[in-house]
Amino acid sequence: DPNIPKPVGYNASDPAACLEPNLPNAMVFGRDTMGYVVMRQGWNSGNTQISFKAGDYLAHHQHYDNGTFTIFKYAPLVINSGGYGPYTGVHRLNYYIRTVSKNGILVQRPDEIWTPSGTAPPGGYLNDGGQRIVNATGSSVRSYENWLANKTSGANYELANITSFENVDNQYSYIASDLTRSYNSTLYDSEGQGGKVSKVTRQTVYLQDNDIMVVFDRVASTDPT
Repeated sequence: DPNIPKPVGYNASDPAACLEPNLPNAMVFGRDTMGYVVMRQGWNSGNTQISFKAGDYLAHHQHYDNGTFTIFKYAPLVINSGGYGPYTGVHRLNYYIRTVSKNGILVQRPDEIWTPSGTAPPGGYLNDGGQRIVNATGSSVRSYENWLANKTSGANYELANITSFENVDNQYSYIASDLTRSYNSTLYDSEGQGGKVSKVTRQTVYLQDNDIMVVFDRVASTDPT
């Protein structure tokens, strides 16, 4: 909104200069729903920008990308790959929206058959070892109340949680996430097979001053093979 008063120190020729003292370097958006985190090294040109996702199923246009991150520094360095194409096409349904096209955790269960509701691509869904498909070509969420009723039962729309977040400007940003429900797990298996994992977590810490990001994963599979 151009009518909102600008922060103290705003200079149209250098708009980022006034952001440093007025905005934090990291923030969570929709912690209990969307689960989206943005982390920055700072607010100047050339500073690293990182995004991280760990949230619930909200709409069928979203991807199966919980626990994944992107990194931008002068140019996109770590990305969500793939490109938008035909809505029910093979590329979109077997790659673009799937965990394999990001830097998500893959756990291969050979007999996983991928039978979500909606229209499957020709030949069915490929087994990418990624997160369970809730709805790939349509959404049955009719209202907020309907979403709540199916959060941990029925369609099981709860997928991931940000369990811890801390930011100290110019020092570090820390995220801990539980991704277990994103996968066919012991908490819920859409194929009724008891789950391929009992626990999946990802922690990240971004050291702003050193410009270093560390990622630590824990995966407990139900079958060691």
